[in-house]
Amino acid sequence: METVRLSVLLTEISRSGHLNAKHRELLELQAKAQARLAKSRARFAQGLEDAREVRNDLEWTQKKVT
Repeated sequence: METVRLSVLLTEISRSGHLNAKHRELLELQAKAQARLAKSRARFAQGLEDAREVRNDLEWTQKKVT
């Protein structure tokens, strides 16, 4: 009976270790995804600013040409 309990305990320890490793992996992937999202948001904001600047330049040029 002790062998069965020990076997069950070792199996639970192994599963726990595996779950902990997967949890750490998920946390790492989440952190990477959040960093990528932050960079994407920054690039998008910069793109909006660039588009506004181009539009303003085109409007200014149009006024000068006409």
